[in-house]
Parts: sequence; C-alpha cells; structure tokens
Amino acid sequence: MPLPDDTARDDAAERLAALDLPGAGFGALADAIGWAAAVQGTPNPQPFSSLRVVLLATDHRGGASAGTSPETSVRRARQAVTGGGPLARLAARTDATLEVIDVGLAGEPLAADSTTRIRDGAAPIETEDASTADEIAAGHALGRKLADSLTDVGVDLVVLGSLGAGADTAAAAVASFLTGAEPAVLLGRVTGPDGSIDDAAWMVRCAAVRDALHRVRQRPRDAETALVALGGPDLAVATGLLVGAASRRTPVLLDGPVGLTAALLARDLAGAATHWCLAPDTSRHPTAEAAARQIGLEPYADLRLDLGEGAAALAALALLQAALDLAHTADVVAAATSAGTEPADS
Repeated sequence: MPLPDDTARDDAAERLAALDLPGAGFGALADAIGWAAAVQGTPNPQPFSSLRVVLLATDHRGGASAGTSPETSVRRARQAVTGGGPLARLAARTDATLEVIDVGLAGEPLAADSTTRIRDGAAPIETEDASTADEIAAGHALGRKLADSLTDVGVDLVVLGSLGAGADTAAAAVASFLTGAEPAVLLGRVTGPDGSIDDAAWMVRCAAVRDALHRVRQRPRDAETALVALGGPDLAVATGLLVGAASRRTPVLLDGPVGLTAALLARDLAGAATHWCLAPDTSRHPTAEAAARQIGLEPYADLRLDLGEGAAALAALALLQAALDLAHTADVVAAATSAGTEPADS
C-alpha cells in the first residue's frame, strides 16, 4: 500500500510560509493544503480537477432504523439520481459528478438493471448478523472495483456519502465493537420529519446496539467480524473503496459515521489507507467524531451541517479548492542573500 509524499507535504509548508500574502496566511486550511500536496506528490498542489461523489444507499432493518423509513431512503436516492436534493445540488456547485450505488435499499431495486445490489436491506443486528460472509466479501470486492473504475477514468478526488435507514446506527455498533466506546455515546439524536427530537427512537437504537454487541461478545474483535455481524454491505463497500482508492493513490473525503467507521475498518485491513483520507468536517456526529479522533484525522471546518452524509465534505471542499487555487498562484518571496537573489517563481 503506497503512502502519500511526506517530503512534498514538508516542502509545501515551507512554500506556504514564503508566499506573498497578507496576515497570518491560511490558518486551519494550511494542514489541508499540506495533505493535498502529499496526495498529489508536489509542493505546489493545484485544485482537484475531477471530482466524484459516491453515494452508498443501504437500509438496515430492526431497531437500528427506529425513527426512519426505508421509503424515505428510496425517495432521497431517486432525488439524488435526478439531480435533486442537497447532496446533488452541492455536488453540482463544486463541479462534481454524483454516482448513486444501490447496495441494499429495502424493497424494489433503485434500477431494474442494477449490478451493485448485494441484498434487500441489512438484517436486524439485535437478533442476527447484518450480512453473510459472502455478502461482505462481495461488498468489499465491489468497493475495490469502484475505486479502480474511478481512477481509470481520471477521477482525482472522491467524496464518500451514505444514506439509508439505520446506516448511522450500524456504523455506531461497529465503532463501539472496535474501540470499546459506549454505544449511547456514539449514537446521534434521532430527528423526526418535522425537525423534532425523537428520544424514544434513540432509546430503541441504543437497545438494538446493546443487544447486538451482547450477541457477538464472544467473537473475535476484528474487521471481518464487525462487518458480518454488525456493519452490513454498505460498510463493506465503503471499506473496499477506501482500500482500493489508497492502492491507486486516489484521495477520499469523509464526513460522516459510515465513511469514518469504514476508515477505522480500512486501517485494520491496510494501515496506510487512512493516510489518503481527509475529514474536512464531521457534522458533529458522535460516531464520526470518535472515529476521526481514533485515526488521527483533524477536521478543518465546523459547519454544523446536517444535510446527509457527504454534504459537509462537499461544502468544506469549496473552501479547500479556493485555498489551493490561491496558494498555487500566489508569488513566493525569496529571502535576500548577500549576493542578491531574484524572487522565485510561483
């Protein structure tokens, strides 16, 4: 597994310090510019030019989905396919293309000719495994295949998104299983269609994760067990995508519980994979925040968006692209020497 170019990152930091700019410079965006330098392999990185949002759609059954509806998932997915909804609109604003992957929406497939669908909704984790080992293997292979196809067509930055009833609860269960964190600490509040907080649904989700963790307490605490017993096919695809993208030197932006929990899993499978990831924002979701801390990803934005997984990353990406453009085109002021030197080119 290749690593980003740390020499380019260090050289980029020196170059930023020498730019002819007023004030203190790029602030919280300086580290993100350094990351861009490392993944692009140059001390003078440019704005990313070919962006793809990959939206993984899977429903989770049972208590994990309390307070949400599979019908809403299908509606949101169809919205995204036709260019509607927050994620598609944000993608269009950042010149990114959007690809919706029906991994396991409950009920009828999103498209009749779908080749990505692994199962009809993940099973209720409080009573049975989310998926079979074969389904998890298929999901991981699909993620690797997606990463290869994106790189082959020239995509140089992937934004990972997710939707589906109970997807964040399944991610919280996996994160709790891998880190030992209390499930209640990792589960975000459940918001109803009218914007109200549904505490009863939150308690049902807590009970589902508690029962699921109790059910698998004697099993090995590894990535394979976490995916089969608790995670399901969407997390398997996300994990395969992160591992595959890293192997092809393609960076990925993450901002939510599914993507960042997949990064935890990818770290266990291929440690270098997370070095190709950036978490611009975690939308203050407790699972996303905990996973980001665990793997050392420091967000540079705190937009407090709650528009679905992937939306905050796209909104924060606009800041990064602007900073990269400014840093790439600004003049470098060279220190004068006794012999006298000309200002360096930008």
